[in-house]
Amino acid sequence: MQVAQDIAGVRHYNMSLCRIAVQVYHASPLPLVRRDSLQEDPLENGYRRPDNLRSDLFAVMTKRQWQSTMIHLMAKQFMYALVMPDIVEAARRLGNLLHTLSDSFAAGHVVRKSRSGAAPSAETCRSLVVKTPISMDVVNWLRHVPADEAEDVLWKCSSFYETAAIEIWADTRAAARVTTADAVNEAIDQFVQRLLCRVFHVHPNDLDKPAGGAPAYFSSDSIRGTGTGKPVMPRGVATERDANRIIGDWTRGLMAYRQNLDEAGQQRVPESITILPRGIDLCMSPQSLDIVHVKDEDIHQVLTGKVAPTYLMMPPVDQSVVLI
Repeated sequence: MQVAQDIAGVRHYNMSLCRIAVQVYHASPLPLVRRDSLQEDPLENGYRRPDNLRSDLFAVMTKRQWQSTMIHLMAKQFMYALVMPDIVEAARRLGNLLHTLSDSFAAGHVVRKSRSGAAPSAETCRSLVVKTPISMDVVNWLRHVPADEAEDVLWKCSSFYETAAIEIWADTRAAARVTTADAVNEAIDQFVQRLLCRVFHVHPNDLDKPAGGAPAYFSSDSIRGTGTGKPVMPRGVATERDANRIIGDWTRGLMAYRQNLDEAGQQRVPESITILPRGIDLCMSPQSLDIVHVKDEDIHQVLTGKVAPTYLMMPPVDQSVVLI
């Protein structure tokens, strides 16, 4: 990444298209965009305090979208881990899921509200609430990396949920070989409701607020000089039409870049930038769970080895729920 500075000298990272696409695997939302890149008046429902370093940055996704997109991604990872006949490959896919899950508990990726000084326990971990999913375009990397390595209460709660995920996966595979869409979808429903909606819990009042930015301690401003610096937070969220246009431009650029790579290079680059529409809520609306369900065609692709042996995943068969 390179650092772009506006005329006032304010730091804002320019992320490559590939980096934008892979951030979802690290539990981070899409980057913020400048007000002058929008064609419609955005909703100013974000950070309005005077200490904000900038007032011209807006999110392209809401916290509800981030939450549902993360759950959609991890539900598909879970499907692969359940269906793959090779237990080693299945465990590898589960490991990919656990990487995403654990990143969501690193304070440099997601700021969560917890009880100060509370010892790790099932009750403590289940009471954690997502406050700020940090976008990597405005993060202080010198503080982001140590937060990834910290063995604090968040790390211990991550371990708590990782253990639960492994148990659900192992129990499901041990009960019977999962080879039908109906069986997989039943397991996915339980996984989403029992675990993922707790992991990515956002207070209802915050669901439609912008996702991204960075609080003072983790913001890119804290690189400059001493002290914690100022927060770099989105003033609001772009309209969905503006957001779709911007994400569509990113995706077309990513596809053009990918097509110019050899086969080995293409396996390291996602095929698209995926995000669920804003009206979908996988935790508040049980009927929305149909979106994370798989079809027999998906199962067939896994069983016949048509899934690339990489960390990145193919887009779902039904593209109607994905903005590309």
